[in-house]
Amino acid sequence: MKKQTDSQGFGSEISRVSGDLILAGMSAKDAGVAMQGLVNNFSAFNPQATQSNVNLAKNVAMMNAFGVSTETSTKMLDNFVRAQGMTAEAATNMALKVSYAGESIGFSAAKMSADFNATYGVLSQFGDGSTEIFLDLQAQAKATGVAIGELVKVAQKFDTFSDAATTVAQLNTV
Repeated sequence: MKKQTDSQGFGSEISRVSGDLILAGMSAKDAGVAMQGLVNNFSAFNPQATQSNVNLAKNVAMMNAFGVSTETSTKMLDNFVRAQGMTAEAATNMALKVSYAGESIGFSAAKMSADFNATYGVLSQFGDGSTEIFLDLQAQAKATGVAIGELVKVAQKFDTFSDAATTVAQLNTV
């Protein structure tokens, strides 16, 4: 991966990323995988935005170290930038928030990220509120033992998401 990404002119970015991540026990290979993932999967990738690329790659590499695949993390970034119009920095912060929110309810970062991507097509209609709705639904999924995909299907049948969220919350009391 590193060699292919180097040949695309990203060697200096990979060096900067790996230099910053070495204290976290990560290598130049990890940095190369993260950069390659951005090049391949992040549709807003800008080869000229060196500092942004370095920051994105660092966070993708760190998420990868916590079990979130490069493909999954770059898809989350893409969703936030393209569908919600976030900056790369805001998208990174939101992806980290979603990934690590599972700690408090007992889900791994990998599960949180994969579930977010799987449900984002439906939840994106709620714009900026989609992330909080996802986190609420994920907590309900954990509490009820019902998969989040099933909760989203139930929620789609209501006139407003507020009605759906109230009904889903009531499932928890049953």
